[in-house]
Amino acid sequence: MSRTLSFPQFIDMLNQKHAYTQKTFEKLAVRVRRQLSYEAKKNATTFPRRRTSELYKSIVATLRPTQDELNITLQAGNEIAYYARYVELGTTRMQPRFYLKRAYEKVNSVLPNELKRYLGLYLRNPDFYGE
Repeated sequence: MSRTLSFPQFIDMLNQKHAYTQKTFEKLAVRVRRQLSYEAKKNATTFPRRRTSELYKSIVATLRPTQDELNITLQAGNEIAYYARYVELGTTRMQPRFYLKRAYEKVNSVLPNELKRYLGLYLRNPDFYGE
């Protein structure tokens, strides 16, 4: 049974599918942001060991949607935890600890697989978006 769509109905359907896809990617981005924050905080508490909790509290992952993409920024440090950069990159007296870099690499290695899984659902089932 075939269904004929008028052009305005077709445009409406495309807009609905676009909105659904955008919401799905935004949810994925929020998950990635939370995972980045979690991993960085975990790394900052195990090595180097947490002493004052200022470094732990200063770790923030933010999500900023732009016109073309969703930007996720992971950062650490504030007025109290000014030493965050030195812990991450090291000094002449201390080896770098890479608590942010390790979090980024761990989450980044998983992200493409999740994205492929989402696209795979759509490719296997064209009705994935609904009507």
